[in-house]
Amino acid sequence: MGSCCSCPDKDTVPDNHRNKFKVINVDDDGNEL
Repeated sequence: MGSCCSCPDKDTVPDNHRNKFKVINVDDDGNEL
């Protein structure tokens, strides 16, 4: 959903890494804000 298999703790993932997966703003459930 909002996280990738290699990043179980998406809250600690840097913004530049999240942007790589087109995930900018998501809540704990992985839903776009």
